[in-house]
Order: sequence, then C-alpha cells, then structure tokens
Amino acid sequence: GGAEEAARALNALLERCWSLDPNLRPDIGEVCDALESILAGYDAPAVAGAARPADAEVASRAAEKEGRAEAMAVDPSLVIDAGSAEGAALAQAGVFRGKALELKCGYFQTIGSRDSQEDRVVQSSPYPYAGGGGAHLLAVFDGHRGGEASEHCERRLCKVLADCLRAEAAEAPPSTTAAEPGLDLPSRALVRCFRSLDASFQNANPGCNAGATALACLVCGSRVYVANCGDCRCVVGGAFGARDLSRDHTTSCARERARIEAAEGGRGALSFQVDSWRIGRCGLQVTRSIGDADVKPLGVTSDPEITVHDLGDGDDFLCLASDGLWDVVSSDEVAGMVRDTVKNPSMVAQRLGLEAASRGSGDNISVLVAFTKQGVGSHERIFANGREEHAFTQTYYGSR
Repeated sequence: GGAEEAARALNALLERCWSLDPNLRPDIGEVCDALESILAGYDAPAVAGAARPADAEVASRAAEKEGRAEAMAVDPSLVIDAGSAEGAALAQAGVFRGKALELKCGYFQTIGSRDSQEDRVVQSSPYPYAGGGGAHLLAVFDGHRGGEASEHCERRLCKVLADCLRAEAAEAPPSTTAAEPGLDLPSRALVRCFRSLDASFQNANPGCNAGATALACLVCGSRVYVANCGDCRCVVGGAFGARDLSRDHTTSCARERARIEAAEGGRGALSFQVDSWRIGRCGLQVTRSIGDADVKPLGVTSDPEITVHDLGDGDDFLCLASDGLWDVVSSDEVAGMVRDTVKNPSMVAQRLGLEAASRGSGDNISVLVAFTKQGVGSHERIFANGREEHAFTQTYYGSR
C-alpha cells in the first residue's frame, strides 16, 4: 500500500483510541497489532542503497508471536538440568513450578543529582531451567561509597544464585534451628547467595570499603521470595493499593539498632550525628549491606530478611526500587500512579522515577516494575455510573 492508505489506517486507529465510548477503544495489544499491520503493508519509496530494518523488525515480532523466535544464548553454567538430582530436588521444593509465570518487566534509572550512577538493576526473566519450567529473578542494588560493590553484585548474582540453589538442593534438608526457623530451600539459597556475594566482594577487593544495599526477588510460579538487605524496597500492588514485601534496614529502626548493639563489636558503634543514628566513623545509616568491610565488625551484616508472598487475584504488579524513589514517594502513591498510567512496565517505571526526581530526590533512582498478569486492565476508566471510580494520585505535574 501507499502512503495515503497507511495514513488513512493510522487516522482510523487514532479515532478509535479517542472514542468517547470506552468500550470502543482498543487495548494496547490491539494498538500494537494495528501498527504492525500498517507498517507491514506500507511500501516505502525505494531509495538506492537503502536498507529496510523495519522489515526485519516486523518479521522478528511475527516470529515471536508464532513461537518461532530463536532462543537467546544462555550461559550454560546458569542452566539447571531438570534431569539431575539437584533439578529434581528444586522442582520438588517448588522453585520451578511448571511453566514460568509470564511477567511483563521494565525498568528505568536516572543518576539524579549525584555525580555518578551507583545503582544497578538485574532482570533475568525467566531464570534458566532446562525442564521447560522456570522462575524470574529481579534485583536492585544501591551502591554507596563507590559503585564497586553494586557492580560486583550485578555481574555475579545470576551465577551465584544458581550455584547456591544447586548446593542447597544437593545437601540434606537442614534441621530447623532457632536462628533460621522454617526456611525452605529457595529462602536458604537466597541467604546463602547474599553471604557469598559479600564474601567474594571482600576477597576480591581487599581494603575497599564500598558497599551496596541489595534487594532480590525470585518469582517461582505464583510464589514470590523477597530477600532484602538494606533500604531498597519491594511492594506488591493492585486496585486495593500497595503492600510492602520488605522492611527497610536503617538505623531509624529500633529493632535494627538493638541488633547492632547486641552484636559482638557493636557496643558503642552507634552515635547520633546531625539528624539520625549512624554506625562507626564512616557514619553509615544502613544496618545491612554487601561490602562495607570496615563496619562489618560493628554488627552490619549481609544476611537478608526473607519474605514469602503468594500472589493473589488482586496482585497486579511488583515494584522494586532503590531508596531514591522511596525517600520521596510512598508505597501507596506508587500503587496510585501505576493505576493511573498505561500498563507498559517501562513507561510506568519511567513515570515513577521522574516523579521522584521532580520531588527533589537527592539520590540515584532505579525503578523496576513487573506486571504479574497478562492482559491486566489499564484502569484508565475514571468514571462509572456518573461517579469517579477511584481517586487520582496527585503528582508534581498533576495527573491524568
């Protein structure tokens, strides 16, 4: 078709998108299909020597829809063989619960007002498994006193966690102890992984006191394992609002201060400086982290706190972010902005990150959003039966 035909088709699509009747508006899938159809049918004027990369892009997307897309190359060391004893143990433990949940993930990062970007994001979806099942691994690392620790965690997380899953599966089930009551195999593997990342970073970087807070989310079927070490945060949300799946580990938490004071070497480690409690001569505010070798003897630990959550009907999305977001945006505000934004995870993450920057966040900002349901409603219907269906979330530039 020619340019005129493509223009008519595009105008017709735009008219449907702006229809006064919400039932006549296409959803995001229909819009994408229509745009691909317009592009596929458009014969651009031939230019000597010019390539048409759009053709390859359309063919690639069509192949994906038909299940013919070539598999991406995967590091063999990450693949857990379903036929092995470890693979069978992991399947039995529920790490790989049949087919992996189809997540739609996207993330956004901005350096903010800092001189360098010390945050790192990991998104391995799905997490490799040779049995046709799979899990998802999502993580955010927030570096401080340099980016060395967060870079180390970003590079090694996937491999270290795979090794820890294998190791936990190969060992006999541990007896329940008072220190770690009732931790199942995925939880034990996450704890082991964080400890291993901490040890390997300190061994590889003697004399380096850089550190990083760490947040990892392992999605096994409909069950979510959240390992948190520091002040990054994970929330699950939907039409009901938001629910925190992690607890901030900072000196403002009385429980964490008590843990530091009770630790060997922690006596006298805390002092109130300017506006908050601080640890050691470096004045660290977080009580758990990877790295930070100089304050590890004072009670700072790399042991994560584990939260297990079973996704329910009202759980539409997960949001993992560094404290650059949470310092100025609440969990409930995140749920509201997700509800008010078109359900493209990258667009949602960008809106949240830019909102935090607009509110004056003084830190690096990293936001990762994962929608847990395919075809989740966009919630853009504002009025129903003459009444506002849900209140809008006020943002720096307004809303809607």
